[in-house]
Amino acid sequence: MAAKRLGKKGIFLTFISLSIIMALLIIFTPSNTNLNVQSESAKSRVLGVNEYFFDLKNVYLERTLHATGIKTINALTEYVAANGAFTGINPGEAELAFNSTFSKVFLCGKVDDVTNGPVNIADCSGGTPIDLIYDPPNSKPDIMTKTYNDWLDEIRTTALNAYNVQTDLTIYGIQVYQDEEIKPGYGTNPWVVNVDANISISVYSETASWSENTKVKTKIEIKNFNDPYYLMNTQATGNPYYSKMSKSDTLIDAWNVGELGAFIRQGNYTYFGDGKSPSFLMRFIDNQFWYDAANDGKRLCCGIEGFVNPNEILPASDRDVAVSYIDYLFWRDTPDCDSIPPFVNLYLVEGLSNEPPPGPPGEFRYLKLNDDQVARYMIPPSELIQVCPT
Repeated sequence: MAAKRLGKKGIFLTFISLSIIMALLIIFTPSNTNLNVQSESAKSRVLGVNEYFFDLKNVYLERTLHATGIKTINALTEYVAANGAFTGINPGEAELAFNSTFSKVFLCGKVDDVTNGPVNIADCSGGTPIDLIYDPPNSKPDIMTKTYNDWLDEIRTTALNAYNVQTDLTIYGIQVYQDEEIKPGYGTNPWVVNVDANISISVYSETASWSENTKVKTKIEIKNFNDPYYLMNTQATGNPYYSKMSKSDTLIDAWNVGELGAFIRQGNYTYFGDGKSPSFLMRFIDNQFWYDAANDGKRLCCGIEGFVNPNEILPASDRDVAVSYIDYLFWRDTPDCDSIPPFVNLYLVEGLSNEPPPGPPGEFRYLKLNDDQVARYMIPPSELIQVCPT
């Protein structure tokens, strides 16, 4: 049977049907160009958020940690100068008082209205601004103009405005310490303070999200910080003694009278590593807690020392004291030559404390060393004049 032939009308309808199908395919099939553009745009947004997350963790949080750490150390130096050292009933409590107050000032710019013990670092509503405590007349510029929490708020706002990215940051703890090794086998580094922050980070946008718990770390050189121990012992007299931290270049086996004179003149500090002197951070704490009874009376880490320059002591009538002028003993020991045993040998140094008799007083008149400093700073017996016991 022969197939029926399509009439003109059938052919026309078939053509129309095919045309409609082709049009629908064209309309509803995404073009490669649009897909590529959308894909590249999304990829670009994801990469942008990823770069922001990396910079947040490795740059922004560390730099603001460093800047706030410097401000906190300066504020606490002024605080102990006006209010005295952090103390307690034992060394652990004194150190806890310092560490927790450091955290509160670091995060909130405030000191809790307690004398000692832990503070609530998560709550910035309580406490008194530290700038008001060390400077009640408000005659000095404020130090804690920006806390770490202030910086974090600024980061959140900037990220939202610039990248349309939501940033959640939660701080679980701040640590301040000095026990960082210079390098393996070379002992600790007494010239650096370490500040760590345990932070939970969450970053999310319409295209991507990241979350991580991390420890942000920074190292702060102590160079040019005022020594808090000098200030807390002199500010109340109305004649504060400002001694800035600076490291001596003299090697441990190269001391002599000339090196010692330059050391005192420049106001430098040195490190012997034998645990007899306090670290920079220990100088914020009551000196009765400087020594560790479980470690033969020595500190475990980072002790540094300098000499009190008698020319900086005011009034001048207070310059001649019967104690060693090494800084960690000068304000701690009882000035006495003979009446309180055990008697301590004290010496003037020819060429420093005085010129050889019958010469005039030396550059550092009244400067005295005990037997320990004589040995440490390698002063020969021929250049010593014993003044205690008399």
